[in-house]
Amino acid sequence: MGISFENIRIQDAIIFKNAAVEINAWILLKRTNHHSLRYIGKSGFSPKPIQCKFKTADYGVWINNKFHNVAGLVASPDLLPGIYSNEKKINWNRYAARLGSTLSNLTKPNSIQEFRFSVDRNPSSRYYGCVKFDGKYLFGDYDLFDIVPIGHERRNFRTVNEARYGHQHNRGPRFFAVENYVNKRIGENMIQHAAQAQFSNEYEAVYAFSPDHIDRHIMHSWSKSETRFQYEQIWSRPLGTMDRTHLQTGSS
Repeated sequence: MGISFENIRIQDAIIFKNAAVEINAWILLKRTNHHSLRYIGKSGFSPKPIQCKFKTADYGVWINNKFHNVAGLVASPDLLPGIYSNEKKINWNRYAARLGSTLSNLTKPNSIQEFRFSVDRNPSSRYYGCVKFDGKYLFGDYDLFDIVPIGHERRNFRTVNEARYGHQHNRGPRFFAVENYVNKRIGENMIQHAAQAQFSNEYEAVYAFSPDHIDRHIMHSWSKSETRFQYEQIWSRPLGTMDRTHLQTGSS
């Protein structure tokens, strides 16, 4: 059975494959909300930045006999109830509490200058309820799970105490190479932050891009259990805080 490209554009998958070959490392990518993909390259929209911890909407909803097709965008569940799964709604509440606002009360981009967020509160707007950052609506970026250099599979190197837009950023040694390669070729900043495996111990279902240039597959699709097997049985590679090996801040 063939690989499904539901959660990544095929042209982007080719870019990630070429990046893996160029950088000589496995690139593991989490699965993006497929509704977000239609907004890549669209004027007035931007991949959600590292400052935005909110998730993208799972569903569109009917409000006052009008359908709001906001799936794939970051939007306020206070204004559009039912757009998030329970887990994402919990995430919204947790992060909104940190900001001291549900964001539904924000009316201008610099209401909270550190984050530069606003919410479209125009009831006649096609994107009513959607969150904006610097005036652009936000869709899901591509989240890296890990970058695994050939020959260093067993060591999960990362820097510590590196600030990026005010947020701690524990990146691995090949992060900038992947970020620059991919973002330049897609034409959007679709890679925004370091790989999850540098700060989390949770396995995920991923798309895996092999550095082997003769591999006839653009990518491989691994379930959560297959990812765990690769780490524990093939690579003997620790995740996140399970590895205490760090590089100095500023290493590349």
